[in-house]
Amino acid sequence: DSSGTIIAPANSTLKVLELSDTNCSAGGAAAILKCGNLSVLHLFNNNLQTEGFDAITLLLQGGHPSLETIDLGGNRASEAAVTKILKAVLAEGAFESKLRTIILGGNEFGANAELALKGLNEAKPEIDVAHDRPSQGSWEDPTR
Repeated sequence: DSSGTIIAPANSTLKVLELSDTNCSAGGAAAILKCGNLSVLHLFNNNLQTEGFDAITLLLQGGHPSLETIDLGGNRASEAAVTKILKAVLAEGAFESKLRTIILGGNEFGANAELALKGLNEAKPEIDVAHDRPSQGSWEDPTR
């Protein structure tokens, strides 16, 4: 549904879904994240961009009840969208999150995303986030 509620799938045996390079849309990615038993989702290089990240941010609020790994790399999302994803995962959820790996390389990653990642690392060190380094010279500590 549109509220972001996780929907248990009719086929509860699906655990890993490889959708890299399939032109999966933002709506498709959001619908897939509602599958309650999925543990690994690869959405690499689907051109989800900022719109796609915004569509799935609500579904990653507080992590995810079954998803352990999500690959969102190569989708050309803005730094603001990447930051929203990191902050959503950091938020408190109504369930115990199983999320342990988030792949974000190939999306914009700068000072704001780095700051959100720092907060996530401090609060939930069990989550590994793979990302591109900020462009040389573009990283400035926003707290200075």
